[in-house]
Amino acid sequence: MSKEIDTSLTEESSAAHPANTVAENAAPAAGESLSYENMLAQVAASMNPAPAVRYEPMVQQGRVFLVKDVLKSLRNEKLQTQEEMAECCQQGRFRVSIASIKRAEIGRPVLFRVARELARYFNVPVEKIVKMRPVTVAEYLAEETRH
Repeated sequence: MSKEIDTSLTEESSAAHPANTVAENAAPAAGESLSYENMLAQVAASMNPAPAVRYEPMVQQGRVFLVKDVLKSLRNEKLQTQEEMAECCQQGRFRVSIASIKRAEIGRPVLFRVARELARYFNVPVEKIVKMRPVTVAEYLAEETRH
C-alpha cells in the first residue's frame, strides 16, 4: 500500500509542477547542447512573469490611487480622525479637504496634487502613499519604440 501512495505522489507532483515536465521534455536544438543551467533558466522564464523594469503610479483619468492602509496607519499614528486631520490640514495650509481624505482612504483615485499634499502633511515621500504598478520589460520596450 505504501508503494501505491508513493507512486501516486510522484505522479501528482510531476503533474502539479510544470517545471518537472518542461525540464524532462526540453531538448536542445540541432547541434546545440542544453546545459543544466540553461534548462533551469528556460524553466524559470516560462514560470515567472516578466521582471519589472521600473514602477509607475496607478493612474485613472488623471488621478492616482493611494495605498489606503498606509494612509490610515499614518493618520492613526497621529491619533487623528479624518475630520481632525482635515482641520489640521486647513490650519497648516495643506490643500486637502475632508472629501479628499475620505476618497483616498476608501480606495478611490485622487488628484496627484492631493497625494503630494498628503505626503507633505505626513512628511513621507509621495512614493510611499501612491499605489505603484510594475512596468514589465515588454511594456518598457513598447513605450521606448513609440518615442
